[in-house]
Amino acid sequence: MFNILKVYRDRRRQQLTEEEYKTEIDDINAAYLRLFSTDDGKFVLDHLAKTNLAVPIATKGDDLLDIGVKQGRSNLVNEIIQRMELQR
Repeated sequence: MFNILKVYRDRRRQQLTEEEYKTEIDDINAAYLRLFSTDDGKFVLDHLAKTNLAVPIATKGDDLLDIGVKQGRSNLVNEIIQRMELQR
């Protein structure tokens, strides 16, 4: 995951009690599940998975920036799916 996201989470965790933090994470995960459980959300998530997860991260001719961008997009799609699975 992104370092900036980790820093944000650590700062946010320090500002909230453990229970408040868990509630906030649950609320966020529930919002992901609601959003991507709609017909349009399923359509978009399916498109994101096909274009970012079902393709190789590195292909011949890619430079490190290309590979990094593809990995970042893949990580984002994986995070959406993981958040949804945590809430089910």
